[in-house]
Amino acid sequence: MSGRLLRWAAGVLALGALLVGGLEAGLRAFSEPATWTFKPGGPEPSRHLPARGQPIWRPVVSEPTPGAPTGWTAQHDELGLRRTGPLSPTPAPGTLRILALGDSWIYGIGVDQPHSVPAVLEELLPTRLGVAEVEVINAGVPSGSAFEMLFWWQRLNETLAFDGVLMGKPHNHARQQMLAPDRSRWLRSYLGAPRAGLRLGALGRWLWASRPWAPASSLGTGDPMMAATDDLVRLATLAQAADQDVWMLFWPTRMAAALAGRRIDERVHQQAMDTLGVPYSGHALAEFACWGSRDSFHPSVRGYRVLAEVAADLIASGRSYATPRDEPLCELQPPVSQPAE
Repeated sequence: MSGRLLRWAAGVLALGALLVGGLEAGLRAFSEPATWTFKPGGPEPSRHLPARGQPIWRPVVSEPTPGAPTGWTAQHDELGLRRTGPLSPTPAPGTLRILALGDSWIYGIGVDQPHSVPAVLEELLPTRLGVAEVEVINAGVPSGSAFEMLFWWQRLNETLAFDGVLMGKPHNHARQQMLAPDRSRWLRSYLGAPRAGLRLGALGRWLWASRPWAPASSLGTGDPMMAATDDLVRLATLAQAADQDVWMLFWPTRMAAALAGRRIDERVHQQAMDTLGVPYSGHALAEFACWGSRDSFHPSVRGYRVLAEVAADLIASGRSYATPRDEPLCELQPPVSQPAE
């Protein structure tokens, strides 16, 4: 009797192992081991974010857009990115491609196209990195949030190849809070599968994360500031898993605080980035020349220029600065004849 039970148990175990192995092999056959994650494509975020195939931002595509009150202009490609010309899926040979994500500070509110941080980085980085050309894709979204940075990295990464990601610190926690329901739905459709290990185990984790009764706290949808930190960590983790370098750039929130020497405590973000090995830096913008004369919430041309200088040093050196830098000085940057100045 014991022999028959042993043979029966062995048969059941063998059949189970065969089924598990078959399922695992099937999952692996339809996935790339280095970047695998569940992306079922839905549900799409609702009315607050563009659906698949729509531009990243809403201005008139590929035509100048007046930026009242300072008279600056912006142009956008078919994806809604602040750039012109065609964008190939992969960079040209010998070209390093960086995706710049953030809100209006990465976008460059208040200044013409060539003076945004991504555009100035294209000018500075080839010499500092010793490469022929650097392409910095401006995916800044005015009034955007950390969740939108994560959302657009995932969307753009599906069709475009990047060597690195520059994350600009998002300011807009009210927008993060407003998007909490959309964020929760998106995370339920995307969250849960690591990029390595057993695919069946990942499937189980994804199903658990997608359960209808999951508490909001498990998706980080409570405090918008904590949710923003979670999204930045998730973005950096996914980008690193895709073999992309990641850097983070900090800046003050408004002119009055910066000129008064009041600096924002960034230790929560910095500790999170330290855990991931993501270098970070920032500029204090503590001079009046760093700010737009009619906009106390965004830099001037010279302010954006010094932020790009700090970002270029960060990308080239990989060295973190816990305290915002005071140099280069905005006053020493060449003046630019633009109404924003």
